[in-house]
Amino acid sequence: MGSGVTPAGRKPGNGKNRISSSLVIKVIGLLSLTRVYDIALLATAQYFSCIFFFTEKAPDFSCVTDPHFFALVVCTWMTVAGGYIINYFYDKNKDFVNHPHKSSIDGIVSQAMTLRIYLALNFTAVALSLYVSLRSVVFFSGYAFFLWFYSHKLKKIPFVSNVAQAVCAVIPLFAVFFYRKIIDVEVLLPHGFFIFFTLLSLSLLNDMNNQKGDAVFGYRTLPLVLGAGKAKAAAIFSIMAATICSAIVYSFENGNAFAYYFVFAGIVFLSCITAVTIRKYYIAYTMIKALILVGLLWIPLRVWAL
Repeated sequence: MGSGVTPAGRKPGNGKNRISSSLVIKVIGLLSLTRVYDIALLATAQYFSCIFFFTEKAPDFSCVTDPHFFALVVCTWMTVAGGYIINYFYDKNKDFVNHPHKSSIDGIVSQAMTLRIYLALNFTAVALSLYVSLRSVVFFSGYAFFLWFYSHKLKKIPFVSNVAQAVCAVIPLFAVFFYRKIIDVEVLLPHGFFIFFTLLSLSLLNDMNNQKGDAVFGYRTLPLVLGAGKAKAAAIFSIMAATICSAIVYSFENGNAFAYYFVFAGIVFLSCITAVTIRKYYIAYTMIKALILVGLLWIPLRVWAL
């Protein structure tokens, strides 16, 4: 009688514990599905860009306390998270082959729930962007559509999918324009091309890594359509283009500590070419991802004159 055990032999509260555990697991699955770590890096990149790049005199920390810019970052976060969700929706079978461990976590959230969250995120992002400006409403509406169109159509077209993926990743940085309204072409173009070719290289290397799942589910990626040799050549070409861009950007940034990042980037890219040549695609992929993270952390050194 005093044991506190129910007739079914279970202690009171076990049902609540299971519900709580299930909720925690679903939250973890949702965070994995939306790649919250990538989104956090993107938000940091937007703040750093606004503070150290898109300003008449760096650093300008006014955006840190500005609710309009915060709303802009949140809109970006929601739209990108929605993009990850819809991409998973179309690619979940392939991802279970290429990334079984991560996919098992992502799959915790039901398909119906992911679609509801996708719609809610995009609707909220567009509604919140009204607080910033009407142009930002058009921007985020178009960006959300482009992310869906990429996942639904463009991803099935060889090489176009790689270019579109790189463009999808670069676009959020342009959201900063709606806040600063400062466009310095001399700064924008070299840095923009550097980021683009870096991300394009990452996308091509990812296709090289994911050939197994792509082949099983009939994805027409560059390695499967043109063969591994030509796809490898395309990856090397993209990395070489990124290397050239890093040299050009170095000439623009020469005179501050941030310039040395592009020296480091050039060395990493050359190492990646070596790795690709000997078919160590995952090593090259990991090196470029690490390079992006290092570059993000290096941005504040742009104000450190040498």
